[in-house]
Amino acid sequence: MTKKVLLTISLSLVVLFSLTLSFGATLDVEQSIVNNRIEIDVRGAAKSPVTIVIQDSQRFYYLDQQKTNASGETTFIVELSDIVSNGYDVIVKNEGQVYEAIIDVVEEIEPIIEEASLKITGYNGKSILSKTKARIGDDETVLDFTKRVLRKNGIDYQDAGGYLTSIDALAQFDKGSKSGWMFSINGDFPSVGANQVDLERGDYIEWAYTSDLGEDIGNDYRLEKNNEALDIIEDEEMSDAEVVEAIGDIHSEFKTLVKNKNEKDVLEKSKAIIDVFEKMVFNRKDKEIYEEAYKSVKVITEAIKDFDKSEEKQMQLKRSFGLMLQLASGIESDEIFKDLLETMTTVTDQSKLIEIIAPEKEDTSKISLSPQLLKAIKEKGLVALTVGNTAGKLNMPFNLFYDLDSQKTVDIEIDSKKEVAEAFDKNLDKLKRVSPIVEVTIKKDQEVVHVLEGSIEISIPLKGTVEGSDTLNVYWIKPDGTKVVLESIYDDENNQMVFTVDHLSQFVLLAQGRIFNDLEGHWAKETIETLANQGLINGFEDGNYYPKQSITRGEFIALVVRALSEPPQKTTVTFEDVQPKDWFYDSVKQGYGLGIITGKSETIFDPNSQLTRSEMIQMLGNVLMYKEIQMVAKPIDEVFEENNEIPSWVQSALNRSIQVGLIKGDPSHKLYLEKQATRAESAVVIKRLLEVIDNLGENQ
Repeated sequence: MTKKVLLTISLSLVVLFSLTLSFGATLDVEQSIVNNRIEIDVRGAAKSPVTIVIQDSQRFYYLDQQKTNASGETTFIVELSDIVSNGYDVIVKNEGQVYEAIIDVVEEIEPIIEEASLKITGYNGKSILSKTKARIGDDETVLDFTKRVLRKNGIDYQDAGGYLTSIDALAQFDKGSKSGWMFSINGDFPSVGANQVDLERGDYIEWAYTSDLGEDIGNDYRLEKNNEALDIIEDEEMSDAEVVEAIGDIHSEFKTLVKNKNEKDVLEKSKAIIDVFEKMVFNRKDKEIYEEAYKSVKVITEAIKDFDKSEEKQMQLKRSFGLMLQLASGIESDEIFKDLLETMTTVTDQSKLIEIIAPEKEDTSKISLSPQLLKAIKEKGLVALTVGNTAGKLNMPFNLFYDLDSQKTVDIEIDSKKEVAEAFDKNLDKLKRVSPIVEVTIKKDQEVVHVLEGSIEISIPLKGTVEGSDTLNVYWIKPDGTKVVLESIYDDENNQMVFTVDHLSQFVLLAQGRIFNDLEGHWAKETIETLANQGLINGFEDGNYYPKQSITRGEFIALVVRALSEPPQKTTVTFEDVQPKDWFYDSVKQGYGLGIITGKSETIFDPNSQLTRSEMIQMLGNVLMYKEIQMVAKPIDEVFEENNEIPSWVQSALNRSIQVGLIKGDPSHKLYLEKQATRAESAVVIKRLLEVIDNLGENQ
């Protein structure tokens, strides 16, 4: 039921009111409703004042005074929109007499008309009954409603068992063994009879004549069978033979769906099939299953290639390629490999590149490249493979794999390490994780390859929120948990960070706002913030770094030890001024054990004294010796002018440091060895040291 709409003036809905007034005999009052107002006509004494008040217990709604004319008449007009209560007291005063009345406001309600619509379409789209509205009877079903409307419009019909066998003299099987009447309600084809579907207000029923079991009118009953087949494939308890049969059904019925050329239906069904097949390749290894699945996915690929190049369709195409590649690797057939590569390069119009989205299960994607497939790829002349999933994307030259042992299968995995993310986030301090932790693994016959013979490009999409002032970096998470900032660029078109590496591990995007307050414009700002992002250096509680402040011997060895991240050394500290309670104790113990530091005497380390540049150089030289980094000897006096002033105890360390670029002096070629080292200088040489170890040390 609903309120009846009378007018649309200043209100959205104007409700019909009926008013009942009763007065004494002396004063004659009549009322009427005109448009959105009440008109109250008063006839009393001639040329006398009449006052009217309309009120309820809360407030006055109307107050007016008028003078009657010579006939004793006047009219008061009250806007309906001003009346918001259900009952009002009306007080009329004239010539000292007071009369009271009551206005009762009654909402007139009219019933909602319960209607549905019916359309009848005959063979080859012939219209038998255009869309027609009619009231719905009590508890009426689709069949009841249809028959009643047909009778009203003089259209004959026959029914049996809750189904219409004939409409307008067009009967079941008149156009072949697959012909007959089907009904849809609001665009969907119910799987039950018309006598089992109750009608609701606004329903749209359409009966259409099919000559092909519904396929020609958009209701292929076989799609239901298709869904059942997908359920069989997902059921891990089903036998391989049952799965092969189910895939065969899907293959046959999807080809039929493609004939209808309905892009939306094809995309929806292809997505459902690929979703199930991607899970299947993680659970099934039967060759016959892979062969049947490969045929189906190829049909999907060929169907999608003719669609418009929308992002959704391209994504589906890349998923199809990834699935075909994984299936082909499991089939191990030269013929299949040839067909795979031909399909990929033809569909994409790319003769040298392949881009795929790898099958994904529980945030892990895996692609296998068998020796035979790698051989076929090489013979085809393909240059690069791009493998992606929801966590990231790898762009790899194929020659990276040609150089590997040709008799071993190469497995490429991309894993979103959700299980480690929570613990990782707890130790971020001021950093904020804005991507999954992405682990990239390449294996040869299950043996992990840590360092590649070439480089791969990795893209990680930004998943979190980054403020405009934040610094965004890619971090390499080493096996020991330390974080190293990698050089990267931001791809704003795809909202991702892109970087190149020759080693594989875990990678993540981390954002950080301004780290220190006092570095703006400082020459070492970028270096200091990089090391801070890596957790190697810290500032002070007031938010400053104080780059010009000198650094102590204890602070510098702590910085060196954190940067090296070597296993703890089993050694005994003999310095009397370094005790287990001291914050620098573990760092001094580790540095002493690695042979990086010596004391000012056998018993004194002097951790709180200011570090000189010569002492800093000595420690750096000892690190180079410990890491066994070799260099070609070069006389110091070819670089600096202070050779006569250089103490003998630092000459060897200085020479090593110069050769690898740790020490560069100032523009005047002065070393200032006895000058105190600053916190900024310390950060810069530590960053250089890490670069030397990573670049020069690994090559040896």
